[in-house]
Parts: sequence; C-alpha cells; structure tokens
Amino acid sequence: MNEYEEDVRLSAEGGARRAQILEFAQSAAKTRRRYRRVRVGAGAMIGVMIALAVMVPRQLGWQREEQISFIPPMRVEWPRDVRQAVVVRFIETDQTLVERLRISGEARGWVVLSDEGLLDQLALAGRPAGLAWIHDRAMVVYRGGRRER
Repeated sequence: MNEYEEDVRLSAEGGARRAQILEFAQSAAKTRRRYRRVRVGAGAMIGVMIALAVMVPRQLGWQREEQISFIPPMRVEWPRDVRQAVVVRFIETDQTLVERLRISGEARGWVVLSDEGLLDQLALAGRPAGLAWIHDRAMVVYRGGRRER
C-alpha cells in the first residue's frame, strides 16, 4: 500500500474497481510506448531507404537514360518560282502616323477648388447646389438628393 491508500478505505467492490482502473492505465501506457517505438523505428527505416535510394545509384555510377530527344531544325527550301513571285519594292508610309499616335505631353492633373469654387462650377454646369455641414462633415446638397463630399 502506498501513502494514498492508507487514508482511503474502500469496500471490496471499490478495491476491485481500483485494481481494474490501474490495469487499464498500465495497459494503455504499454500500448503508447509500443506505438512510440514503432513510429521511431519506421521513421529511421524510411530515412535509411531514402538515403540508400539517393546514394547507391551515385556510388555505382548509374545514369538515367536521356528522356528528351533532340530533333535538329530542318531547313525548308522554297521553290524558286515562289521566291521570285513575291517582291516588295516600296512600302508607303503615312506621314501623319507619328503625330496621330503621339501621346500628348500635357499632364492632366487635379484641380483644387474651394467650397465656393465648387459651388460656382456646379452652377455653371447647370446643377446649382449648396453646402450643408452635418456632424462636422460637408455635404453637397442639390435639387433631387444629396451627395457626400
């Protein structure tokens, strides 16, 4: 008996149950130890097999067969009459081509407007509006609804 069993007095059924629980715990511990040993051994075996698979062919001088075949380029001979039939003598170039495709150097930038400038521009565009301040936020209000600025 150990120090814990001295303080506890169990009935016959309790003692039998305690012995059964101890047997289950010891069996589970033994199974875990066995699985741990098997896992370590299996890992070591896999490592050895991988090392052998890499080292043995190198030690024996084995080489892989060439899997990619090289096909040399073929020279195609055109018939003489085809080469003489197509002749480019003059290509006409549009003189305004460069001007039409040129990207303008003008930088398009943002215009910074004051509140009054914004209202003036909206009025000129036919959308008269006003500013309303709600909870410290300026709202552009115009006829037909409002848009937040």
